[in-house]
Amino acid sequence: MPRNKSMIQIELHLPESPEEMQAIQRIFSSTLCSCIAKKLENSNLTADEKKYVVERITEKLGKKNSLPV
Repeated sequence: MPRNKSMIQIELHLPESPEEMQAIQRIFSSTLCSCIAKKLENSNLTADEKKYVVERITEKLGKKNSLPV
């Protein structure tokens, strides 16, 4: 039986400086990368299938918002 998912509520006060905003973006990007990597690691996909999934995610996010390497 799957566990119950609880709603996560986040209140983010945007910083005034661009450097702080970039730092927050890096944190979110890193967290997203970690989540995707964990899901792929636990999947039964082949290396080629995993590569395809990453390419599709990158396409969806667009080059401007692509995941850091």
